[in-house]
Amino acid sequence: MTKLEVYEKSFIHKVAICSIMLSLLIMSGLYVYTSSMMKRILSIEYQNYSNNLEAYLQETLHPLIAANDRNSINLILDSLIKLDVIESIKVQTFDEVIFERDKHRISNSKDIESSVHPLVTSFTIADMIVGQLEANLYLKEREVRSKETLYTLLFACTTATLVILTAIILFLLSIKKKLSRFEAATRSIITNHIPQPIPIQGKDEFSQMASTFNAMLWQLREKYVAMDMSPGGILIVNSDDKVTYINSALSQLLSLDSPSHSCQSLADFDNLLRGKLDLRESNINSLKSLFKDAVLVLKDQQKTILRCHLKYHETTNTEEHSKVFYFLDITHEKRVERLKSEFLNTAAHELRTPLAGIYGYSELLINFEYDPTQVKDFLNIIHAQSKLLTSIIDDLLDIAKIESTKEHYIERRNANLASILDQTIDQVRLLADRKGITIKSSYPSDIKAYIDTEKLRRALVNLLSNAVKYSDEKTQIEMLYSQDDTGVHTIKIRDHGIGMSEEELSRLGEKFFRADTSGSTPGTGLGVSISSQIIQVHGGKLSFESTLGVGTSAVVTLPKNTNN
Repeated sequence: MTKLEVYEKSFIHKVAICSIMLSLLIMSGLYVYTSSMMKRILSIEYQNYSNNLEAYLQETLHPLIAANDRNSINLILDSLIKLDVIESIKVQTFDEVIFERDKHRISNSKDIESSVHPLVTSFTIADMIVGQLEANLYLKEREVRSKETLYTLLFACTTATLVILTAIILFLLSIKKKLSRFEAATRSIITNHIPQPIPIQGKDEFSQMASTFNAMLWQLREKYVAMDMSPGGILIVNSDDKVTYINSALSQLLSLDSPSHSCQSLADFDNLLRGKLDLRESNINSLKSLFKDAVLVLKDQQKTILRCHLKYHETTNTEEHSKVFYFLDITHEKRVERLKSEFLNTAAHELRTPLAGIYGYSELLINFEYDPTQVKDFLNIIHAQSKLLTSIIDDLLDIAKIESTKEHYIERRNANLASILDQTIDQVRLLADRKGITIKSSYPSDIKAYIDTEKLRRALVNLLSNAVKYSDEKTQIEMLYSQDDTGVHTIKIRDHGIGMSEEELSRLGEKFFRADTSGSTPGTGLGVSISSQIIQVHGGKLSFESTLGVGTSAVVTLPKNTNN
């Protein structure tokens, strides 16, 4: 931008130039008017002197010239020439000059023309001119005082002009300084930085405007905070395809270190996004495409899935518009949908198995006749399948209840954890004795804990019964307890069973997952999931350690004894 463009566009410069020109015009006009008035007054004064002198000369010299009394004429004129107002006198008759004097106070011919006022008068007798007097009047002191006054006036006008211009410039600079604060604040807003409030001084229009502007800043700051707190990413692009805003959520979603520098335009952002997109899985390959909603899949480890909404914002009076892109991370939503679908498929499959047995054997009993022994066997199978079906439904209801109520599912109280461990072993002992498995335990007789005794006992029974189910006959299972310096309880159930591979260990805890896929080991595949959620709502954690062919350890950690 050139200086000329600045002058053309800057209101302050226009006001300054107009003020300077107006001040110079007023002072110049005042000086010219005063100067002309003084010249007019001096001219009137000369005219008065001329009229008075002419009347005096007509009265005194006219009879002397008629009498040709030259001595008297010379005496009168000698006395007149001594007057300061008279510069020169010349008197002549028909054929000769009888008197001529000149003081020679003015040497320059231009000064003579401008400073001397001529006086010419004729003497007549019977309408016949008998003589003529020519005189030059010069009011020296008046001329000097007039010039001094004009010089003083010029100095005063110049000084007044400078003072006025200085005051105008200072006033305009003050206005410009105040306006520059607003300009800096608005430029800061354009670059997505909310400035500090503008100081309010006095009660003038600028103070009122600053107060209104600060109120706008506060509302704008609230909106920026709200957009930064938004879980979704926000990208705003103006009509020139320049990026005007990127919130922190979008920076985190796309791992942008410095979005304000790397993404100056929509093209820059689009190129950056394309480098992170899995174009085969995404609905669109560019934000410049025409769309309202699109699904974008990133190439990161988590395979992040984003839903992008595009909204246009247009103004009615201008061609300006902006595009707002809203990115929402729906990875968890998609994963939940997938898990829900898998869960429903698995649950339907698990429920269909006992239902198929019940339906098949009951149909045989209805359509055919069997001896009492076979009928009893069929009824035992139907009973076992019904029991399995009831267990699956009960476990599913428990999982749903835990997931919906969370910590409200349990009712904690101060209790002895050792008593819960004793009850757990007693409940599983019969199952262990059938396989000749011994359960070795090591823990104090009094362990203070803040727990829901029934829910925690159920979780521990599930874990210990799994250890028995997946252990070989005549082996040993250990139930160990420890407490660290912070008061955290640790319970470890270690078996020497079949163990699990790394893949199986990673899936342990999924609903309906079972390490033994042969079906020979009884269970619903929901026990570990229920136990994990019960321990989690206690504020604890369930983890596993396993080696294929060696055994598995279930590690339960519970927070220290507190009822806060």
